Amino acid sequence: MDNKKEDVLSCGCGHCHTHEERSKATKNTSFVKTNWLVFCRIIISVILLVVGQIFLSIKALSFVLHLLALVVITSSIIKNLILSIKDKDFINENLLMFIASVVSFVLSDYLEGILIPLLFTLGELLENYATSRARIKIASLSGLKTTFVRVINKNGVELVKPEDVKIGSLIEVRRGDRIPIDGILLDSYCELDMKVLTGESTIKQFVVGEEVLSGAINVG
Repeated sequence: MDNKKEDVLSCGCGHCHTHEERSKATKNTSFVKTNWLVFCRIIISVILLVVGQIFLSIKALSFVLHLLALVVITSSIIKNLILSIKDKDFINENLLMFIASVVSFVLSDYLEGILIPLLFTLGELLENYATSRARIKIASLSGLKTTFVRVINKNGVELVKPEDVKIGSLIEVRRGDRIPIDGILLDSYCELDMKVLTGESTIKQFVVGEEVLSGAINVG
């Protein structure tokens, strides 16, 4: 294979995909565990809000239910606001959320007063989830980095650092290996798993002379 640029190589032991899936599942579970209190606040406040809307005809009960929903969903906002006041930096989104919720509640617009902090909290949760997913992707990519590339020369197969592989070098990619650098296929035929590149677990066939991209796994 004639290389064009360096990239990555994996062990190709056959357990990598399973380990990767388990790792992702573990990290997703960890996200839920880390943010379990936020999930609880959202769920409890939604339940109280729905019940409060059902009993709007009973004003006293409806007021209590909506007030409890407001307290539950704004607890973290109030906490952050208190901390920001101590740091003399309280002109922020927490203050705006608090004022908007209280004003709406005073005007008897209970639904809007609760939806404002509820949607704000939900938005922050989704933002944290997106950030967590991005970190997982970055970590998985860094985990694909290889230490050596198998370069074929007159002495046989030599392990060379990716940055030391020269253009025009002939490299060996064994079955189960991840292609370390872009290049041209010199073998007559091969099958590559393109999941890392396309996101789909599909096997693509290549023939001699075709360009193969780094990151694909040799499965045939």
